[in-house]
Amino acid sequence: MVSTISETNCTNETLNLFMSKVLLVLEYEGTRYSGFQLQQESTQTIQGCIENAIFMLTNERTRLIGASRTDAGVHAEGQVATFQTNTSFSSDKYRSGLNHYLPSDITVRKAAFVNDHFNPRRDARSRTYRYSILNRHAPSAIHRNFTLHWRSKLNVSLMQKAAGNLVGEHDMLSFISNPTDEITTIRKFSCANVWEENEMVIIEMEANGFLPQQIRRTTGALIRVGEEKLSIEEFAQMIQCPRRGAAPWSLPSNGLSLIKVNYCHERLDENIYENV
Repeated sequence: MVSTISETNCTNETLNLFMSKVLLVLEYEGTRYSGFQLQQESTQTIQGCIENAIFMLTNERTRLIGASRTDAGVHAEGQVATFQTNTSFSSDKYRSGLNHYLPSDITVRKAAFVNDHFNPRRDARSRTYRYSILNRHAPSAIHRNFTLHWRSKLNVSLMQKAAGNLVGEHDMLSFISNPTDEITTIRKFSCANVWEENEMVIIEMEANGFLPQQIRRTTGALIRVGEEKLSIEEFAQMIQCPRRGAAPWSLPSNGLSLIKVNYCHERLDENIYENV
């Protein structure tokens, strides 16, 4: 549960150090990054940039743990991450200090102290992602990095009806790229909605977890429904009778954003998205 923590006793080799765990609510544009997760030293990632900023602020090398490992080019409005530190700054100091060292396309919206046992990935109840489609003839110069441009008019009503089949627990094998025996393809959807906002078509999904390319392939299939090239029944069949490669339409990552990470009140006793 979220609480202000001044000292957490832990042992590092022979020294007793007082450590705090800091929670960050992050916003970033993923365009020029190879995803959230740390990779090779020569690869630019969100995690790597934030860990470097933490080092510049605290003079400590520490590991950042994120709630969701967004893919290359994927954005976030409400990513959640934590790190441990021996420094004793205020939460406002962590927020302002990290923003000072971070590039302009990564922002700490909020910093707070959490219990040492809190894990942003393991304790997450669900994640909410949104895919944005600019559905008009002309592309956008302003929104090109954040939306998929789709010229042909989409039938949003059909897409919404098809998306309703996602709600519940399903094997999502049809909608992922490279399944492995080590990771289950079963996912539980809390909601899946499609709606219009002026010239935008928005697809939003909430589930306990997502696999690589799952949202982009699912959205690609929903676009086929919207073009009336795939029936609602055929879309439902992909869910009910999962088959590898059934949905090969993987969309670009620029239209996808992690909106928020959802936690049970037992694990996090305040709304982390308030006052950000």
